[in-house]
Amino acid sequence: MKTKPETEKIIEKDGRRYREKLRPSALPFWAAAAVWLIAALFLPMYNMLHLIGIALVSIGAGLLTAKFAPTKTELAELPFYEGNNDLNLVARQIASARDVLRDAQNQCAEKKPETSALLGGIEATCGKIQAAVLASPDDLPKIRRFLNYYLPTTEKLANKYTFLLTQDGGGANIAETAANIEQALRTVRSAFDAQLDALFSDDALDISTDITVLEMMLTRDNLK
Repeated sequence: MKTKPETEKIIEKDGRRYREKLRPSALPFWAAAAVWLIAALFLPMYNMLHLIGIALVSIGAGLLTAKFAPTKTELAELPFYEGNNDLNLVARQIASARDVLRDAQNQCAEKKPETSALLGGIEATCGKIQAAVLASPDDLPKIRRFLNYYLPTTEKLANKYTFLLTQDGGGANIAETAANIEQALRTVRSAFDAQLDALFSDDALDISTDITVLEMMLTRDNLK
């Protein structure tokens, strides 16, 4: 009996890289087997016509079940780069921080929509930083302090903030601490945007040099 074949593909999701494998359901085989079991209880199994009829019904049940049976999806996380453990660790660290920020964003959405949007912006910038470094691994030294201090500190602030939100009816100290964290997150947003911009400083210099050379050549060749 034919079922949906196993298929797999590589996907990137939430800052991680996965092998997605679709496995067919075992339900068609159980449906086919169930036909034989039920038939054995009510029909004489020595009759050839009965056996042929049961076989046809069994095949039909299996094919029908295969048409509607759900497919199981399995995800296996993969490294971004084979043989570059340092870069893969960085990718996983940023992806983990993004998970924390997304979770905090969702928890803040109802009570603190402005802070939720702020956390979403920080998470989005982290994703862009991750993508930039993965595209240009030579830029990894530029984000060492970002990785070793700014990112874990931001995670800590996000976790603390969501904890404070659960303290209903809290006093002045809780309100003041929450306000201080909100202000710190605004600073973090600006700092992370600056970190992202700094990753493209060499590109900006290269492009500027290319444009200058291009203009000089156009002038020399009387094309400008």
